[in-house]
Amino acid sequence: MIKGGAWVVIIAAAATLVVLALATKKETISTQPDQISAAETAQAAEKIKEVRSGDGKAKLVRIVRESTGGGTSYTIRVISGGSERELFSRVVGPGSAIDIPFNSWSPDNKQFFLEENDGQTVRYLVYREDGGKYGGEREYLNINEDWAKSKNNYVIDGVTGWEGNDLLRVVTNNGDGTKGPSFWFVVSSQKFLRLRG
Repeated sequence: MIKGGAWVVIIAAAATLVVLALATKKETISTQPDQISAAETAQAAEKIKEVRSGDGKAKLVRIVRESTGGGTSYTIRVISGGSERELFSRVVGPGSAIDIPFNSWSPDNKQFFLEENDGQTVRYLVYREDGGKYGGEREYLNINEDWAKSKNNYVIDGVTGWEGNDLLRVVTNNGDGTKGPSFWFVVSSQKFLRLRG
């Protein structure tokens, strides 16, 4: 039989153990929000955009991360047929951006185009879905460079999308901001056909 003084010792010991357990638990709980906040901050710093091909079998993925020194890191990936490849990864300066338009994919899902904006000029780049080269040597087509070679006197306003498996529509202005004619960029020949009207 436990006497009164022994009960006091047992109760005091039990209370001490409970206080220690609660203090330890409180300390453990108080560190968790900091860890979660760090994870959420890291996740928020990465922005992901996906654009699927018309048949849903392939997609382009753009991953944007803020980089040290004020730049922004852009990674473009192509996921197709169960495999994934990195198209490129680069850091661009303030005011520059790389985008995947919503209508990037050609109707036959074999090509796509991207927009690169350096803050002054938007370049339109065409790639093959399978990673193949154009003319056996060009990894991509730069519509702006081919436009300069065509010696047209208009300024590219934009590429509005595909109008066939091999045709991208290019809209222009007259150099003074007034609307110019539209053209088809024929991917297979890298030539421009002026549209009527």
